Amino acid sequence: MGFSRYAFIILLSFYLFPGHVLHGADGWDRGIPVSSGKYIDRYPDIYQDKDRTLVTWTSYRNNLPSIYFNYKDPSWHKPQLVGRINRNKIIYPAITFKNGKVLIVASDENNRLQIYSKNIDSKAAFKKMALVPDEKFNILPNVHNFNHNVFLFYQEYINKKKFRINYIRDIKAFPSSYKPKSLITMQGKEYGSFFPVIQFHNNKSYALWTGRLGEGNSRNDAIYLKYSSGNYDEWSPDFLLSEGDKNAKSPDFTIYNNKLYVIYYITEPASYIVLKILDQENPGKVLYSDRLKFDFSDYYKLSVRHFKDKFHIFWYSYIGKNAQVLKIESHDFKIWSSPEQITSQGKNKLAGLLSINNLAFIYERSIGKKTSIYYKERDKSCSPPKLYSTSHKTNIWSFNNSVIFKWKEPADNSGIKGYAYLLDQEALTEPDIENLPSNFN
Repeated sequence: MGFSRYAFIILLSFYLFPGHVLHGADGWDRGIPVSSGKYIDRYPDIYQDKDRTLVTWTSYRNNLPSIYFNYKDPSWHKPQLVGRINRNKIIYPAITFKNGKVLIVASDENNRLQIYSKNIDSKAAFKKMALVPDEKFNILPNVHNFNHNVFLFYQEYINKKKFRINYIRDIKAFPSSYKPKSLITMQGKEYGSFFPVIQFHNNKSYALWTGRLGEGNSRNDAIYLKYSSGNYDEWSPDFLLSEGDKNAKSPDFTIYNNKLYVIYYITEPASYIVLKILDQENPGKVLYSDRLKFDFSDYYKLSVRHFKDKFHIFWYSYIGKNAQVLKIESHDFKIWSSPEQITSQGKNKLAGLLSINNLAFIYERSIGKKTSIYYKERDKSCSPPKLYSTSHKTNIWSFNNSVIFKWKEPADNSGIKGYAYLLDQEALTEPDIENLPSNFN
């Protein structure tokens, strides 16, 4: 009587047989919770360099906000309390890192900006001090560290619901005597300037923002850009990038190969992602412009990065009742892939995109009444699943010609796509791609 022995493999997003990976990682790791998940955690901000990733957010418990902090180097630590706010309001904290010190800026209960700081390795509590010592209404901070300077951009309430964007630059961590300067001055019927995207590159700084014109039915959002060459107190005139587009929103840009790659989206006459390539030395010069149309009504938190020879655009849209994070990619910024959904369970809202060591993003995940901050990155390694058979024990010959096998998923996986196996009488058979097509599931 002949004996049979089974050899089999599992197919994930790569081909695998026990002990051998035939293809590299492809896909996304499972999302990792950054916050505790006990309360409602919202409005994260991120900082990243080659050694660490820092995140701050606002946590709501009994309708009162508290600011929290966590960091990864290379593993995530436990969340740390930064400070409490004694009034129920929306708080958008901002974070950066300088000389071993974490710097977090946020509005207090009276809408005055405060700075919280501590050494990243210290177990001590964060220290707090007033940042802009006046009684004005200051919100939505945006903080950066570049060339030994800490820059703060923020929205200041003017009057009649109008806002402008101010900034502070200081080498010595914001002394209270430093006078803020206006980056964007209100003119005519402009309602406000919001959500600046700031980047520094080769001793230049660039600011991209949404300017709101008019009110009510006549309101129109437009996208503007300005830059500074070396002297950060002298800025170019404002360049209108969205001329001819109506209701432009959610701008972002990346810098690559001496060019600025700008994206935003419009809602009229339909929802499009708008693409523009600008000359880095003369950002008012548009080198390329196009539109992308997919089956989504909105493209919230559009974000673009260049990573490993590709441009990557991320956003979140509502698919049914739930928000999900999606992405597209391109080699040349002109021909793009179809949208790929990279979150699933619950409502997932993109908050920030990272691309220094690996492609990754921070997002809010809501399931039921709780919202947590999550981190998700592109696979860098392949952990094989644990294989076992309930019909054929390891190293034991069997008469059974019907194989049943199972696997235990690893903590770091991209999802098992399918499987295949071979049945033969050779003890040393190692299935390969070529001899498996008939049994692939």
